[in-house]
Amino acid sequence: MGQSLSTRPDLVAPEYLEALRQLQDDCVTVDFEQIREIVEQELGVRFSSAFETFDEHPLASASIGQVHRATLRSGREVVVKVQRPDVRQQVELDMSTMAQIASTADEYSETGKHFGFGQWLAQFRRSLTRELDYQLEAENLENMAELLEKYPELVVPAPVWDYTSSRVLVMDYIAGVRVTDRSGMRQLEEDGDQLGTALVRSYLDQLFIHGFVHVDPHPGNILITEDARLAVLDLGMITHISPRMRRKMLGLVMAIVEGRGDEAADRVISMGEMLPDFDRATVIRAISQLVSEYSSRNEASEGMLLFQMTRVAADGGLRPPPEVVLLGKTLFNLETLARELSPGADLRDVMHQHLVSIVQHRVFQAMKPSSVMTDLLEANDSMREFPRQVGQIVSMLAENRLRIEVEAIDENRFAANMQKIANRVTVGLIVAALIVGAAMLMNIETEAKLWGYPAFAMVFFLLAGALGLGLVVAAIWKDRGV
Repeated sequence: MGQSLSTRPDLVAPEYLEALRQLQDDCVTVDFEQIREIVEQELGVRFSSAFETFDEHPLASASIGQVHRATLRSGREVVVKVQRPDVRQQVELDMSTMAQIASTADEYSETGKHFGFGQWLAQFRRSLTRELDYQLEAENLENMAELLEKYPELVVPAPVWDYTSSRVLVMDYIAGVRVTDRSGMRQLEEDGDQLGTALVRSYLDQLFIHGFVHVDPHPGNILITEDARLAVLDLGMITHISPRMRRKMLGLVMAIVEGRGDEAADRVISMGEMLPDFDRATVIRAISQLVSEYSSRNEASEGMLLFQMTRVAADGGLRPPPEVVLLGKTLFNLETLARELSPGADLRDVMHQHLVSIVQHRVFQAMKPSSVMTDLLEANDSMREFPRQVGQIVSMLAENRLRIEVEAIDENRFAANMQKIANRVTVGLIVAALIVGAAMLMNIETEAKLWGYPAFAMVFFLLAGALGLGLVVAAIWKDRGV
């Protein structure tokens, strides 16, 4: 959770972000004897039979696993990623606790109702569960290497399947330094622009073409290699985006980059969930203003803009879709890395040019015979189903079973408010009657006196005053949320 929050500047203050970033690869290390025990148990071989050398000091230690450098008996240099003992049970316990907190926040806080923390946590839980299976990560390594073949500037370590299980992952060792390491940057010299451009384009391809996205490209997962390439590591956190959602996200980013604020707002609204207090005009105005401000600044961040858009959308009663939050998180991390590699590059221009090429690619794909045939088959299926569906509607009309539900207002809340109004009117009439009655009793001579006035009249006045005061208090304090 800390690692995930370390990449969410929309939720966490800058001073906390810096502290949380230490969790990316600087957690408390696991004792080597425990590492040895897990490796032998998972691989079913003696430690000495599998490895020629094995460095007891870890290269990195994160929240889920720990990475050691080693050499196989064949002489192949590898790194061994070993899952922490009992981490699965700990994750399940932590997620259950967080689910209770998120549920409470969603029910009782306005922020929770607007953002839907439970929905966000459920998505995070699914990603984390997949990340706990290192065999899935090994598959991700192979799939990503295939997708990045067109970018020779990028490299992904190959897994060693014979020494891989759900808790142990062995893959090629790639020597390198962090992107944020100044010494590594000095080695690049003129290659920084090329690497930054390749990194941005490859991730745009993942987002909008393949739908197979590495959502965790922080500095701990991207290294500058000795041969001036970028190594993409730690592919446990991969998400899949449907073709339909990819089209929507592409349209949103194109609208942002080209400064079309109203269109960007319309696309966010079409992707989000409208809450009872949704205000379309407010959301459109706020998002259009953000896009205009973004267009007027050369160094503006697309990722940060998406975070801001989700916040103003939530303030306007629109629950932002998880995919937009994911897009913002990925772009924000990507921009941070690209600016480290190429400080003077125009990232907006790089993004716009590649987005245009992606749109052209999608158009050409749609014109392929296979795509046309798929569309024709879908149209044929729809036409064949149409008479049957019309028949069902006619039958329901004939049998008086057709129902149309329209939810214009919250009926329960409306009834409760009307009851409150009726109660207030009734109490008001009683108070008025008591005051009139007390005024009439003031003219009647009686031996019963209270403060020098007829007792019954004063009792009526006091009762009317108490009821009136109670009515005012109720109207001011209890009905504020109506």
